[in-house]
Amino acid sequence: MVGDVLPLAGSPPEPPRTLGTEGRRLWDSIWGLRRPWIDRAADLEHVAMLCESMDERQFVRLKALRGDDWRDRVALRNLDAQIATLMGALGLNPVDRKSLNVGGGGDANSRLANLRATLPGAGPA
Repeated sequence: MVGDVLPLAGSPPEPPRTLGTEGRRLWDSIWGLRRPWIDRAADLEHVAMLCESMDERQFVRLKALRGDDWRDRVALRNLDAQIATLMGALGLNPVDRKSLNVGGGGDANSRLANLRATLPGAGPA
């Protein structure tokens, strides 16, 4: 059932590409949250991009801390913004979770419920 939002059961799926230490830690953490709006099939690549960005952030941060090149700090801040955007798209912060109306309750009129209703095979809410 590709595209269906299923409860996250069992262990996290394997990432599509190799992740570093920080990326793998984030990968396991995200799937361990068991957020029902994060789809194991449809969101797999998005979560992978977020985790790869976290690995890259660690590398760039260490480089920025060791050197005097201002461009490393600019790159770090750009990665921070990218990571925040990716986390928001997955509803992993309070503001974006609220805008999806997935923070609590089962509001049938929520944005997420409306999006799900447009999926092929979606029945009445």
